[in-house]
Amino acid sequence: MTNEEDIEVFAIVNRHDKIIGRTTSKDDLHSLKLLHRGVHVFVGTPDDRIVIQLKGKNSENPGKLSSSVSGHVRNGESYLKAAIRETSEELGIIVCENDLKVVNKIGPCGETGNEFVVLYTYLMTDTISSDNFKSEEAEKIIVAPVSHISEDIDENRGLYSPAFILLFKKWIELTNV
Repeated sequence: MTNEEDIEVFAIVNRHDKIIGRTTSKDDLHSLKLLHRGVHVFVGTPDDRIVIQLKGKNSENPGKLSSSVSGHVRNGESYLKAAIRETSEELGIIVCENDLKVVNKIGPCGETGNEFVVLYTYLMTDTISSDNFKSEEAEKIIVAPVSHISEDIDENRGLYSPAFILLFKKWIELTNV
């Protein structure tokens, strides 16, 4: 039996990012092209590398390289709280509100799966590797130089999720990495 507290509820929003309804179905959010909310967190290192993940078979964009952290904002949850929760769930990293910096808010489009997305960055000071993380949504994580990822997107675009490509380019543009 499913505990009612375990059921995720997602806000459906209008073009102004105002809540107009709710659903418990991630599938409905995407198949019905409902506007909703999401977060991405780009985790970087002091030596200009970025953490990305290879999405697992049971996640959105399976088999694609994507943001180190991404996920839906739950109903009643702020973008920031969702970013904190998702960072813990996907990388096992506990962050505080002050650890995350807003880069930009992107409006819903095909690349984002009709999500309003707030993109955050987090500068990691600890070492992370495939050996010290656990996630149900990612097959593995990769830590690579930002310049390598930028070149690889140009050469191997199909390996990356559409949202990641859009957000990565916006991140480069706004942060001058």
